[in-house]
Amino acid sequence: MFQELANKMEIIGANTNVKVFAVSVCDRYFYPYALGHSGYVTDRHRNACYELIVDSDKNNLAVDNADVIEKAMEVNADSVIPKDYVSKPYETHESVKEFVSLYQESECQAQPYIVLQPPYKQIYSEFEDFYSQFNHFALGGLQSLSSPEMQVQEINRFHEVAHNDVTVHGFGVGTSVEIIRACRNNRNFLDSLDIGTPELSIKNDNIVDAEMEQFDFRVPKGNNSSTIRGQFAEAMLYLLNYVLSPLPNEGFIEEFYGHETVEEAMTEQGELSQFTDEATARNVFS
Repeated sequence: MFQELANKMEIIGANTNVKVFAVSVCDRYFYPYALGHSGYVTDRHRNACYELIVDSDKNNLAVDNADVIEKAMEVNADSVIPKDYVSKPYETHESVKEFVSLYQESECQAQPYIVLQPPYKQIYSEFEDFYSQFNHFALGGLQSLSSPEMQVQEINRFHEVAHNDVTVHGFGVGTSVEIIRACRNNRNFLDSLDIGTPELSIKNDNIVDAEMEQFDFRVPKGNNSSTIRGQFAEAMLYLLNYVLSPLPNEGFIEEFYGHETVEEAMTEQGELSQFTDEATARNVFS
């Protein structure tokens, strides 16, 4: 049993590119890094990982910043992410300001990650006096962008204006080939990301391959079947850590992820024209 755990941790330890957090509902497996929504995360999730992030759950509008901070304290979270609003950068900005005020008045010890909605570069630049006082950022809304290439470009545009030595979390970024390639090519691209695919896919009778593509994979339903699904979710998380590490052979990496640089991927996509000015951004995202 100890050797099995050591072998798994060797894979995670080899992935020095980006820390992978599991968006976790299932508590039937151990994985060191987990992200739980404040509406359901419990001590059982806390005990099933080494490091826990608590966030607000973008789909639950009833949850507010006070709820998130309270839950982070309740489960002794390591990090906490303020309430954000998908595709609403200015509403998210106001929410973050409220969060900071509440956090400073609380006894919460969790590390706050300041969340942004795209266009990150514009929002950070517009409110630089506020954001420049923080070092930990979570880039939200990435799933709302039209392509993985656009996700890569938006993250890089944030790095253009953010001050040095920031820690960046890809909030719900997913695991496309383009994102994996960007993480492998640039160790400063993301410090961490979270992924819900392992648990969601196996729950929906799917499993993922090395390119994070899903295909049918039936799992029996019944008593304790969540334990079975948990083992498959865990395996997919180790698969992602593996492809992000130096462990795969060069032939495999060339076949699946190529040798294009992040800069080349950005150049191919051109500029994000809908994010070019404040007025347009307000119309698109408000």
